Amino acid sequence: MASMTPLSSATSPLGGTPAARAHGSDDELRHNDAVMHAALRIAERRLASGRAVTAMEWCRVAMTFAMTNPTGRLRSARFERVADRIAQRALAPSAPVAPRAGGRRRVLHVLTEAASIGGLSKLAERWIRRDTASRSDVVVVRQDDVTAGLREACAAVGGTARALGAGDPLARAARLRELAGGVDMVVCHLQPDDPVSAVAFGSGYAGAPVIVFDHADHLMLAAPTRATTIAEFRAAGAALTRRLRGYDDDAVVRLPLLVPAVPDVRPATREELGMAPGTVVAMTVARAVKFGDTRMRPSFGELIAAALEAEPSLAFCAIGPGEDDGPFPWLRRRFPGRVRALGPVTDPAPYLRAADLYLDTFPFSSLTSLLEACGAGLPAVTLDAHEGHARALGIADFVVDERDRPRDPDALVARIAQLVRDAGERAEASVRARRAADALAAEEEWLAWLEVAYAATAERAARGARLTDAPPPKPDDDARAYGRALLAIEANAPLLWRIQEALPRFDRRDRRALRARAVLVRVLRKIAAVAGASPRPLDRILLPGQRLATGGHR
Repeated sequence: MASMTPLSSATSPLGGTPAARAHGSDDELRHNDAVMHAALRIAERRLASGRAVTAMEWCRVAMTFAMTNPTGRLRSARFERVADRIAQRALAPSAPVAPRAGGRRRVLHVLTEAASIGGLSKLAERWIRRDTASRSDVVVVRQDDVTAGLREACAAVGGTARALGAGDPLARAARLRELAGGVDMVVCHLQPDDPVSAVAFGSGYAGAPVIVFDHADHLMLAAPTRATTIAEFRAAGAALTRRLRGYDDDAVVRLPLLVPAVPDVRPATREELGMAPGTVVAMTVARAVKFGDTRMRPSFGELIAAALEAEPSLAFCAIGPGEDDGPFPWLRRRFPGRVRALGPVTDPAPYLRAADLYLDTFPFSSLTSLLEACGAGLPAVTLDAHEGHARALGIADFVVDERDRPRDPDALVARIAQLVRDAGERAEASVRARRAADALAAEEEWLAWLEVAYAATAERAARGARLTDAPPPKPDDDARAYGRALLAIEANAPLLWRIQEALPRFDRRDRRALRARAVLVRVLRKIAAVAGASPRPLDRILLPGQRLATGGHR
């Protein structure tokens, strides 16, 4: 949970905003957990009746729902069992990998999805290009194409890139299992709702050792049961993996992020940023969703407003959101000419070069962007207000100097004001940020970390160890506290949205029944909204034949 010093309306630039709005409740966690398990029970029944493809789609519904509707757990034994049963019934076992004599190591990178904008695909590109000791191939699991960046990265090291499309998930799982039979190592960059990879590397898989790179380390993880290790890029993620996912200590390998130095490009001008000459420009780069309101306070928009109010020479520019997203309509009205939201851009480097300092998003950090800003030599400031396991929602340990990671909002605004007013202080903070980024992402050191991770994975595979040798823990007070913090920042997308998105992929029997149920729930949700009632009980209607029992699930 966030724990912040209370703000006084008499002294605070935030005008007495409560330190934190209420977090989610244990009742919400229990309901979400029950929904996830009910969807997985449907998957079990569909599989028992020979409908394996629809069983996989129900698995995806369950895990997609759990991504934005925290359940109080970060790993599901039930999902693992269902994925294994599907693999047992529907896929041929793979042959054990025979040692290859000589030649370059072959690595297969598996991505659930790839996009030209966003940190995950670019991270995989950098990994492939830096790992010159390997010939790397890429397979994207549920898209029809591969980004140009990934294709070029593979070509640079003699590899290939392919996409499996969005068709039959069993056929994609079988093909993925086949591709893993011809390599020495598999690296999975998975979304938490990817049953195709879970089935491909589930029961019956005996191919190359599998590393799961835990890029979304704060969320539920659907790691394949025959994966060998999980790679964590920061201490907070490793703590979640050991404590709340229950994986063995030696199954967790450390692999810091490889963040490139920002290229020495021509900086954008103040005119291109839409800012007046002479202003001190603060920059933030993140997906639009990270600028929206959550149940935590203060919101990022309130923090920006407080800083702009305190310093008339400060201007703020965001890359990612548009001018109609999140707080930007009211910020632009309140501070005309001083706030810009430029939308998503493929290359933020010119904008980072043009800025004077960097503000990290709150309550959910933007990891890669913060590190890239440090690499560009921007003084970087982040609000370090989370406690316990919820510190995984922030990444203050990457900001070395405690002055740049204040613990309460007033101190954050004061630090921003100091950096705005004092060019010498900005210069010193710039040097610290650049040194921290260089120490974290030095290429030679990262390659050494990578070789250690590969060796540890190969060693565990040789003795038959896998991630799921250790069962997931039962949710306890720590897990529920973390789940409540997640509830406060996640979008909590309704089950109805997940069902509607999945409808075309269900078989005819489920599709026909669910269409009628979805129409009914849409109507009832509108009635509930007018009456001020909770829509959660309506989830029962969307889960045929399921009782939403709470508690006791494994």
